[in-house]
Amino acid sequence: MTTILVTLTLATGAYGVLTGATERTRLDVRGTVDASAVSAGYDILVRPKGSRSAAEQSTGLVQPGFLSAVQGGISPEQWHQIEGQPGVKVAAPVAIIGWVVAYATVQVDLGALASTDHPVVVRTKTTWSYDNGASVVKAAPALLYITPNPIRFQPPSLEPGGSQYSVVVETRPDGSEVGFRAPAPVTEKVDEQEPTFLALSTSNVTAKNGARSSTIVDVPYPFPFLIAAVDPTKEDQLTGVQEAMVSGSWLTPGEPKMRTFGLGSGGDTQPGRPVPVAVANQPYLQLDVSATVDLFDGPEVTALSREGYAGELPAAFKGPADRTLPTLTANASAAYRRLLDSLPTATSDGDAQTRTILRVTRTSPLQLSTASDGSLTAKGFPGFAVGWGYGTGLPGAQGSAIPPGGDDTAFRTMDGYFAAPDQAPPTLVKTGVFDPARLPNARSLASLPLGTFSYSAPIGGDPASARALGDKPWLPSANVWGYTQPPPMMLTTLDALPAFADRQLWSKAAPAGQVLSGTPPIQDNPISAVRVKVAGVTGVSDLDRERVRSTAEAIAAATGLDVDITMGASAGQQHVSIPAGTHGRPALTIDEPWVVKGVATRLVTGIDKASAALALAVLIASGLVVFDATFATTRARRRDIGIVSALGWRARDIALGLLAPVLAAALAAGTLGALIAYLTHQALGLPSQPVTVLVAIPAAVVVALVAAIGPAIAATRTPPTMSMKPLASTRGARWSPRATGVASLALRSVTSAPGRAVAALLGAATATAVIALIRTVQTQFHNRAVGTVLGDAITVQVQGPDIAAAVLTAILAAIGIHHVAATEAQERRREIGTLLATGWSPGTLSRLLITQALLISVFGAALGAAVVTGITRWVFHADSGGILTACAWGATLTVILSILAATPSAIMAGRAEPISLLRVD
Repeated sequence: MTTILVTLTLATGAYGVLTGATERTRLDVRGTVDASAVSAGYDILVRPKGSRSAAEQSTGLVQPGFLSAVQGGISPEQWHQIEGQPGVKVAAPVAIIGWVVAYATVQVDLGALASTDHPVVVRTKTTWSYDNGASVVKAAPALLYITPNPIRFQPPSLEPGGSQYSVVVETRPDGSEVGFRAPAPVTEKVDEQEPTFLALSTSNVTAKNGARSSTIVDVPYPFPFLIAAVDPTKEDQLTGVQEAMVSGSWLTPGEPKMRTFGLGSGGDTQPGRPVPVAVANQPYLQLDVSATVDLFDGPEVTALSREGYAGELPAAFKGPADRTLPTLTANASAAYRRLLDSLPTATSDGDAQTRTILRVTRTSPLQLSTASDGSLTAKGFPGFAVGWGYGTGLPGAQGSAIPPGGDDTAFRTMDGYFAAPDQAPPTLVKTGVFDPARLPNARSLASLPLGTFSYSAPIGGDPASARALGDKPWLPSANVWGYTQPPPMMLTTLDALPAFADRQLWSKAAPAGQVLSGTPPIQDNPISAVRVKVAGVTGVSDLDRERVRSTAEAIAAATGLDVDITMGASAGQQHVSIPAGTHGRPALTIDEPWVVKGVATRLVTGIDKASAALALAVLIASGLVVFDATFATTRARRRDIGIVSALGWRARDIALGLLAPVLAAALAAGTLGALIAYLTHQALGLPSQPVTVLVAIPAAVVVALVAAIGPAIAATRTPPTMSMKPLASTRGARWSPRATGVASLALRSVTSAPGRAVAALLGAATATAVIALIRTVQTQFHNRAVGTVLGDAITVQVQGPDIAAAVLTAILAAIGIHHVAATEAQERRREIGTLLATGWSPGTLSRLLITQALLISVFGAALGAAVVTGITRWVFHADSGGILTACAWGATLTVILSILAATPSAIMAGRAEPISLLRVD
């Protein structure tokens, strides 16, 4: 009974520990994957914890362009942790930096009208339209005083009582001077009614590019770019973006070096922090402009040139002009081409107004409400333009005008970050231009807007809305807090993020003109999302789905981030009601291609099935030991059983008499095992619920009953006359080899009591199979293997408790073989005594018993290796060489432990006195 007590205490205590330690987080997948669903280009989307919008949580729908509002929350360490999870083929991060407004210039050719030897005033009136013409903004007139005389810039006076304004000073031919107050360095809306005034010399506005020499006026054309940082290598592996480059080259890793950029033709330079960008070849923007240019060349100009400008503009310049030029028109596509040409490259400095980043704005997600029919309504509200720098004196906000429509109805909140111009601000440097339509999976991305480059514009959802939008798709405008937003049109590298994270460079605008110094747009945990491609996934089969689910589960459990499976996602038209805009657009009902997630996921906690199976293997191994011990007990008491049977005892009473001490030992072992489990839970900080540890008690009783009932029943069926015969058996002699040495004699001993040998052999087979399986999953599948059994996909994951369970099965197998050796020495003591008396040495006799244990463990290890080889090849398609190596690990450990366990009994048997062994009881 000692063997039974020790074995069940060890096994059930470990079982109680393992059932608590194998309680793991599992990703529960609800829904089915449509085999006809469009691929998103990746299988898993990882976002910061809590980043799912309320609309997404309630409807399972994801809005196009959702990434623009995810401002970070994943650390680089978590990204690398995702990369290291089993099954991850590519993990491509994207970090949303924010919106940058870059300006192209639409040139107004004044021709000979401004080629004059005396001052003139040019007035431009610009009208902007967007929302397909439904919204119109008339910008405040801009007046340019153009003189052939030289001018100089005079900054504000620092002396008490001095002028607080910058002044442009004109020097007349007679040497006298006149001053013109420069515009205040503040951010203003484009539709401010008070005209702006600026004095320039003709040398400042004459084209120098050699194409023409006429005087020109530039109308700034804003382009809001959503800049996103990516890992160049991972992005190309995921999307194949290098194939989409139409000019220049794709991004390369590496931290950019500080660089100086030229400021015009005067030789002045400006330091900057290069931000390498790959730029889209189209603007995804609808913003049209028309400009009328009037020329004043009369007495009012003469009076202005004589008296200067101190902030009060003469009324004459607000009325009719002397001459008017033809109206200039331009659209986003034409202006965008000019902007691409204005960006600097590795060998050119480009245009300072286009390249320098002094303002980054970041927007929140849309605010939406869901109606009972599933339709959505966007919440619009008057936007507060502090994010544009309005009302603040931040250096980076000076002159950064609010784009046309930037004060329209807001659907998102906006934060503005401003860089100090004198602290080497971030500077765009173009590496190349890409065409999203050339991406290898461009068609599926257009159908399923979940990627970095994808975009699908909404359309009018009813006749009135369609007419209001000119029966065209509703493209974004320059209003970044509006409803529609373009995808990232500028991509930079993660190595460029430090330029947006320098606390000495950046400040944040706050309400009431307040400034939050040392607040950059990029702070801790900059990554907004990680898109994951799973290895081995070629379609949407059960195996493919389980591979994706298993990998997503590993990512969720390891990082705690929000994990969504994009496999099976599809695009579905969603009705959204949009309130009216500020500049003429009426209320709309639109149809927008939102993403319908194919499956919903959630993290649940429960017992891992594979680990529970390993814990069950521990009980099976212990049951084999109990079977062998009970079998040995019934053999040792066979005469007693025969006597009581001859006296008339019923078979049921005899069986109960045999089972009672076994079950009593099991009950004690289970209680002791539960106590051990509880103390272990407390020491390791594992869950210690009573049901978790008390399961050891019934487990011990059930294992003992199942293992012992067979030998007990067999003993009751033995006739009394057979019970009186000697224990020696020759049943295996006919097919066992002839005893010519220690090995053959050991084999005959094994076959003479096959029941006991088979139990120990199965224990060794179980240990070898479990260890080899775990080792295979560790080495070939990085601790997580996915396969199919009878058409059902399964996942086997290996963690610390599983390794402990595998080692424990080997220990229990060794205990079983130890018991076989001890029982063999006890039952064959007369034969052993005879051999010792006839001249066998103690060493030879010990070697005989050890060889017997070796044969059992080797045969068992071979059986276990064969079973696990078939399982891993059939279920997981593992590599044969790796399987053999794992089997060698399992067999070696099992055999070594078995030999060590059998050695004490073998040595004791060899050292016994022959006379004591031959004594008759």
